[in-house]
Amino acid sequence: MQIRVPEAAILEHGKTILFEYPSPYGNQQGFILRYGNGFHAYRNKCQHWPIPLDYGESEFFYADVDRILCKTHGAQYHPATGECDAGPCQKAALERFHLEFEGADALITVPDL
Repeated sequence: MQIRVPEAAILEHGKTILFEYPSPYGNQQGFILRYGNGFHAYRNKCQHWPIPLDYGESEFFYADVDRILCKTHGAQYHPATGECDAGPCQKAALERFHLEFEGADALITVPDL
């Protein structure tokens, strides 16, 4: 399934856009992060416990540690790879989604669940 996220190309470094997508288990969330010159899309789910990373506040990237941070247990994920390199789920990785652009809109490919 493909999800269109309007105007994602205007994100600045460290900023995110949250998006929703349907699943058999109800709506799920993902987010797009601009990190440097790259854009990355991940599922909003910690790899330590199956809970949102952001406490519903749409804040994912923390510049002081240069990582995506789970607000519940402090797991830290590298922004460009999604790999957890500090905290309770080291060596696990965030679920990554394919991302491409059509104009300023991002097209996110979410696998069928």
